[in-house]
Amino acid sequence: MANYCNTDVRISGEVDNLQKLFTKIGEKTSFHTENYSELFESCEDVQDWGSKWQVIYPEYFTGDSMMYITGESAWGPADGLWKKISKDYDVHITLEYSEPGMGFAGITTWECGEEIDRQEMSYWQFIYETDTEYFWDEIGYKCECFTLEEVISDLADVYEDMHESEKERIAEIHKNNYVD
Repeated sequence: MANYCNTDVRISGEVDNLQKLFTKIGEKTSFHTENYSELFESCEDVQDWGSKWQVIYPEYFTGDSMMYITGESAWGPADGLWKKISKDYDVHITLEYSEPGMGFAGITTWECGEEIDRQEMSYWQFIYETDTEYFWDEIGYKCECFTLEEVISDLADVYEDMHESEKERIAEIHKNNYVD
């Protein structure tokens, strides 16, 4: 069974292009190597989809120049799929992904099929930078099961870059939550 990679995708562009994409997606909530081609005229230029499947939950309102898609993929992000959508639908795509089981995350951006930015980071760095409340919730859960030294080791560079008050907060959470 695959690890799940969480994906949040923002797609922007001309209204007509987004409407075409949304129409192609239709009622489907999942694409995989067997049916990725349903979204495109041709797939001969795709060497690697990046993931064998991508679950999608699109949010789009007719006439908007922005579409949001949340979902998950197997093991890692479906980079090839999002690159191909960006190219064939002439849209700008920003993909944020995180895989807590393997501890990695990132943000990749394409413009008309060209990758224009890629940021790779640890899962902890990603949630620390993008969702502070969730970060502290996760710290609370982690502190229930692991020693303070293990928590600090897992946080690695994130811990090193933290303000002293945040480090003290982790110690306090651990003191209150750790079950020996």
